[in-house]
Amino acid sequence: MRYSPVVEKKTKINEKHFFSLYIFVIYKLIIMTITTIELYRTMTEKLGESNAKIMTEFIETKIDTHLENKKEAIVLELQSKIAEAKVDLLRWTFGFFIVIMLSIVGLYFK
Repeated sequence: MRYSPVVEKKTKINEKHFFSLYIFVIYKLIIMTITTIELYRTMTEKLGESNAKIMTEFIETKIDTHLENKKEAIVLELQSKIAEAKVDLLRWTFGFFIVIMLSIVGLYFK
């Protein structure tokens, strides 16, 4: 019984991380859109329209790649934590099963 709050706590941490990742991505997309528009306007004045468009697309691609890599790293970390929790849960379940079976056998031969 003592182990189940730990499993729930790990699950809550994982949900919390997932939610914070979701908020982070939404925030970055909103900020990135505003920043990209400002960047395009600034670069248009300095480099011209075609070069500004090429440079802005390149920067957007780099940012998207970085966010995708960060998201994948967080998802992999969460998956490893979930797998670890599953292994721990299986280990404890098997241990309790053995203890209960030994108790039943002990009561039978008493």
